[in-house]
Amino acid sequence: MVVFWLDLVPNAGLIFLLALIVMTNIQVVLKRCISRLTLAAIVLGIAACSDPVETPATPQASVPSAPITGCGAKAMRISEVQGAAALSPLAGSTATVEAVVTSPYLSTVGGIFVQEERDHRDGDPATSEGLVILLDPSKVAKPGDLVRVTGLVTEFGDEPGKSVTALKDLTEFLSCGSAPIPAVASIEQAPVVLADWERFEAMRVTLDLPVTVIRNDRLGSDGELQVSLSGRQFQPTEIHPPGEDARRLSEDNQRNRLILDDGQNAQYPKKISWLTQAVTQETPFRIGTRIGEVEGFFDERGGSYRVHVAKPPVVEQAPRPKLPPSVKGELEIMSFNLENWFNGDGKGGGFPTSRGAADKAGLLRQRAKLVAAIAANAPDIAALIEVENDGDQPKTALSELVDALNAQTQLGYTAVVPPGAAAKALDAKLGGDEIRVAIIYRKTKVRIKGNSAALTTGPFERLNRPPLAQTFERLGKGKGTGQVFTLVVNHWKSKGGCDPSNTANVDRNDSQACWNPVRVEAARAMMDWLKTDPTGSGDPDQLVLGDFNAYSQEDPLRLMEEAGFMHLAEGTSKAPSYSYSWDGSVGRLDHAFASKSLKSQVADADIWHINADEYPGFAYAAPVLSEPEQQARALAISGALHRKHSFRTSDHDPLLVGLNLAVDSVAADAPK
Repeated sequence: MVVFWLDLVPNAGLIFLLALIVMTNIQVVLKRCISRLTLAAIVLGIAACSDPVETPATPQASVPSAPITGCGAKAMRISEVQGAAALSPLAGSTATVEAVVTSPYLSTVGGIFVQEERDHRDGDPATSEGLVILLDPSKVAKPGDLVRVTGLVTEFGDEPGKSVTALKDLTEFLSCGSAPIPAVASIEQAPVVLADWERFEAMRVTLDLPVTVIRNDRLGSDGELQVSLSGRQFQPTEIHPPGEDARRLSEDNQRNRLILDDGQNAQYPKKISWLTQAVTQETPFRIGTRIGEVEGFFDERGGSYRVHVAKPPVVEQAPRPKLPPSVKGELEIMSFNLENWFNGDGKGGGFPTSRGAADKAGLLRQRAKLVAAIAANAPDIAALIEVENDGDQPKTALSELVDALNAQTQLGYTAVVPPGAAAKALDAKLGGDEIRVAIIYRKTKVRIKGNSAALTTGPFERLNRPPLAQTFERLGKGKGTGQVFTLVVNHWKSKGGCDPSNTANVDRNDSQACWNPVRVEAARAMMDWLKTDPTGSGDPDQLVLGDFNAYSQEDPLRLMEEAGFMHLAEGTSKAPSYSYSWDGSVGRLDHAFASKSLKSQVADADIWHINADEYPGFAYAAPVLSEPEQQARALAISGALHRKHSFRTSDHDPLLVGLNLAVDSVAADAPK
């Protein structure tokens, strides 16, 4: 049959031969691949198992791909580096970001701020879109540059847990052109909790509300002002007794605080970069000054959240009081902490002393300001605190002040002689502390009744300074009126100088600070002493005042109120009184209390705000610095600001009390 087919078909032999070859190849293929295939499968198998034949590709448009390295390559989002917590989850690891420079180089930061481009933000309000890049100032970068940075993620700060997330030890810093600077983040109010400020870390921000200056002591030295988003802040225990309400107010104070910073390391700069107004008598930047339209870069360092201000804000200066308060009453008494009035050896030398002026020039400036403040009120009696306890010197600090006051005013002041001193002399110390309390009075207005008295035992042997008591009678036309009262001046242990070994007096974190039990003991001992009529006046009218180193709602002062003493110069619920500023909050350390019998004779009481709100640079002396160039600048600033006026005479505001005394039967019957 095959032969017949070969004979009939032309070239059949050749075809038959080719078929045999094909069949042979099929068998080889089947051995290599698969058995028992259908004919169609066999054909497909031949194609699949045969060597591939390249087919020319049809030309198509090319699609660009992201580079593997360099600008535009894959980078991490800043929000991933920051995380939603206070500290970065990537601290200690290497990260690469590509972001927009938003700030110039800031020396206090040691680098620049960068921020995520708008299209790359994660949309999570809990995470920041900004980052600090720590770098050498020689690296060129300006706001609006798009940069690619690789470095080690670190928490940069000087206190544990209070830091800013940054990249350091850079291995890559590339300029990738320019990009729009991201819009500022708006801050309309303080966060609910302090830690929520973290969402703005390293971002460009604006404060969409005016803020209030609450601390100004670092303005000249560091270009800083501490401000509050909630207005003037008060010490928690000025408003509430120790407890939950005081704790809550403390937390509210902290979360409403920011520092406005110049972003530079220079100490005592010639000009504060972010202010158009220098500190002058006309622009004193008192506490209470309001600042608006603040814009800058949000940071955390020095234990505080802060804004490095990028452009001058709007400043509304808090006014200085033009005159002392007009206190009603026939008799005016002043209580005034002089902030360490020391006079060297009393002969113009002996400087520096342990406190007060560093040299004679400083002494003269301090004396001039103290005289100005006392003379402006011309009180009938002045209770003075923090006077040098130098009764064994030829010319005491107290006598020098009295002489200068009389030389300027001709008001005829004289000093109460402390117990144990010779008549009409000031040759005895009062207690063993470096400082003491004192009383001066105008001889034409009052006269002393009997001798002075002091309590030097119990809690007044050390720590608390001995209180000084003196009974006075008001004069009318040079004669006694029978109007008598006893003045008692105090200076209790301060809140500082904590001693960890004295466990009873450590800080209990209840806003009363250290030594609260010592002050409580002082209150009890003093009240028990006053019950004994220490001056022998026979009159129950007692005015107890001075620097108690306790705020109004603290234990020792509430103890006095419970015993029946009336607290004076309290202000109102909307405008509480204050005499002292510490760490951004104000309160009263200087108090006056009237005994039960004197309450109805109190005509008025007020506080003259000439010190607590003032920038300390207006004080009589410049700080003592170790670096000569800084010292020279500080002295120049102090010299330019110094005036012989009352402002920043001390760190405490004077307290004024007016009395309309009733005639005392005992005094009226006594010989004149």
